Amino acid sequence: ARVSAAGTLIRTNPGGGGAAVLGGGAGPFEALAAVSGFYFDRSGLQLPASSPALSRPGGAELQGRTSQRDIARPKSLFVKSSIEVLGGKLTFLGTAQNLDAVGEFQDFGPLSHGTRISVWSEHFRLLYDVNLGSRFSLQASAHYLQASPSSDERLNIGRNDYDLIRSVGVNGFGANVEGRYQFADRGSLTIGLDGSSEDHLLQAFDQHLLQPVTTPEGILLKEPGTITVGDGHGARKTFLNAGAFAQLLWGFAEAFTVVAGARVDVHNIYGANPSFRAGVVYAPLSSPMSIKLLYGSSFKAPSADQLYTQPMKLFDIHGNPALHAQTAHTFELSFARAFGSAFELSANAYALDAVGRVEYVQRGLFLEAQNLDDEWIVGGELEARLKPTRLTQARVSVSLSRSVSNRPDSALPPPRNPLYPWVQAHAMLDQGLVAGLHAVVELSYVGPRAASQSNALVRGENYELPGYLFAAVALSLPSAKLIGERTTRASVRVSNVLTTYRLDPGFGGIDLPSQGITAMLLVTQQL
Repeated sequence: ARVSAAGTLIRTNPGGGGAAVLGGGAGPFEALAAVSGFYFDRSGLQLPASSPALSRPGGAELQGRTSQRDIARPKSLFVKSSIEVLGGKLTFLGTAQNLDAVGEFQDFGPLSHGTRISVWSEHFRLLYDVNLGSRFSLQASAHYLQASPSSDERLNIGRNDYDLIRSVGVNGFGANVEGRYQFADRGSLTIGLDGSSEDHLLQAFDQHLLQPVTTPEGILLKEPGTITVGDGHGARKTFLNAGAFAQLLWGFAEAFTVVAGARVDVHNIYGANPSFRAGVVYAPLSSPMSIKLLYGSSFKAPSADQLYTQPMKLFDIHGNPALHAQTAHTFELSFARAFGSAFELSANAYALDAVGRVEYVQRGLFLEAQNLDDEWIVGGELEARLKPTRLTQARVSVSLSRSVSNRPDSALPPPRNPLYPWVQAHAMLDQGLVAGLHAVVELSYVGPRAASQSNALVRGENYELPGYLFAAVALSLPSAKLIGERTTRASVRVSNVLTTYRLDPGFGGIDLPSQGITAMLLVTQQL
């Protein structure tokens, strides 16, 4: 079940004693608040038979066991407010999230019944937009972020004498300023600078005793609840990044528009890294069609966990400070055309060159992130949208994706598209019914997926998880006003109505089970 509440837009009229008008009028102040919460119960699931962990020593103990109180309770809060100041608009955005779930199918302790993952995160941003004349606009922003596990989190690695507490977190801040010059009706130049600083508490694992520790003579050495600090506890690392960028957008002819951009990131660990983008769009006014040819490159610095984490046990991930950054080059060609008001067709093809792609490989007694090789990923998608009547909409799509990788020094040949299906097909029908009711029917086919490299290493060979059919139906009720003039909306969605048993790829010898038929109720109430 899901319950959420969304706050109505509030506008305060200037002067006049500060009277508040909900959802109406124009004024210098706006505010919005929204809160949401979920409750999921995945109890009663078993470890899939495809999991290589079942054939390892001790794996027989997992046979027949089921998940217990496998509950997830994520919550989130969003706040937005804006006010007109000095000829511009000042906007505040705030988000707080709590990801709270029992972890019955973690690779470090499957079905141990003692793992709970709970993380709090907060992000706040302040933006200021102003027009300086008819052709120049300026935007400046600043942000702050913080994230860390809550005191409720515990990680159980399959032992009954202790569990683990993560010592990890991040807080940081940054700023951005960009100016846009509109030099023509269809031409603009944007230039900007940004910077960020993130202070990371590097991941380490402390032991939390569940049983007393005594000498052979029975003398108590440590009481239950004692916390023993792990290796690397308290170590910190600061990541600094400064960037400068420019982008030109120009409609140089009636049917053509080009975009060209460049960005340079200067990282305190990885130095200067340039990125580029370019594209041309052909969209004639005389025809409902468009053709796009796009190129873009990118830079991704490794995460603090990939670089510096401490392992929680043998064969867990150990940080690799020598890891290099990843870069990518993407090429895309897309076409879209409308045939009247009832039919639209779009197609695209892409090729992505991932340079220095990162994978976790075994190094001695631990797994370590490594830049193994370059990899090309090619694919495409075809989509059709139909609207035969005012109350009927339909969408059908098919997508293909394949990877090409060379790794002669690996113990195993590379799997094709690990974790990702090479073919997918989706169909959706949205039908308006009587009295404001809406029904949606979805049907998808997800093709076979190669297991993760870590699971292939545990098994000693590559293997695939089979494809599956997935179907869902949803019914939304017409809007009502149960609390004054505030709008109430409700819908119900039933997933996996074909009760297909499907598997998702996991890591460390664990594949992930799916639930059977499930139902979700969504209620939205304006306040």
